[in-house]
Amino acid sequence: MDKLDRKSYIGSSDAIDIKNGNWLKVWSEKTGRTTREDLSDNFKVQLGIFTENFHLDWTFNRLQIEAGGIYTMSKDYKGKQHWATYDMCGSHPDAILEEGAGDTTPLEVKHSGGFRFRDATEAARFYMPQLQHHMMCFGSDNILFSVIRGNDEPERIWIGRSQPYIDDYYAKCQQFWEHMESDIAPAPFIPQEETPAETKISDQIPFNGKTRRSIQTDNHATVLIGQYIETKTAVVVHDNAKRQLKAMMAAEETELYCDALQMKRNKAGSILFKITKKEVRPNV
Repeated sequence: MDKLDRKSYIGSSDAIDIKNGNWLKVWSEKTGRTTREDLSDNFKVQLGIFTENFHLDWTFNRLQIEAGGIYTMSKDYKGKQHWATYDMCGSHPDAILEEGAGDTTPLEVKHSGGFRFRDATEAARFYMPQLQHHMMCFGSDNILFSVIRGNDEPERIWIGRSQPYIDDYYAKCQQFWEHMESDIAPAPFIPQEETPAETKISDQIPFNGKTRRSIQTDNHATVLIGQYIETKTAVVVHDNAKRQLKAMMAAEETELYCDALQMKRNKAGSILFKITKKEVRPNV
């Protein structure tokens, strides 16, 4: 495999299209039917390239402070290091982390618009094919992902390896590569929604060691969610009334009361409420 020739392997930059089924685009570019988009005059792309070195250093320095200096990081921009393969797939992450003489962990950084992703978690889910691609090739259990949103400070997440996700992704890589070897064009791209099985696999990918779970079909949760939404306005009104009632008590007062409610200040200075009537009818 020629690691300098993107036509000779599936790289991490192809992973999102391979995972989502946009094979015709990748096949056309790799076989020379179409020219890969020239991004040399794309400001957003070039800004990400220009800030990458700073982004890596910033992320690594913060990581070292929190981890007690246990890591080393190496960056490589000439394609001679940080190279790992898995059959027809090749990986060249932005940097690699090493903990002593332990395993190699890829580090991937992105720079996005301030409104493209709500947070680093949403960005990581978008780039998940690329992140799992790196872990597949390196045989690593984790990858450190960091994203700059707009001009905010980088947010980073440890993403865990998902073998079911990788198995599904690699099967797609093999199927795509058959088109490369036979020189037969894949079918045109038809966007498809993630299946429930794929969603379950995605939800089990650890983010900082934690997973998520859908409660869409949980009947008990559905009832509770309905109650939560229905009573939310009442809670807001309740909290606002409580705040204004507390504000009515002067600093030199220890108690406010009426037939319906008693408010007393305790020794710690907190104002405690006691309802003395079950029903309050406002005077008309």
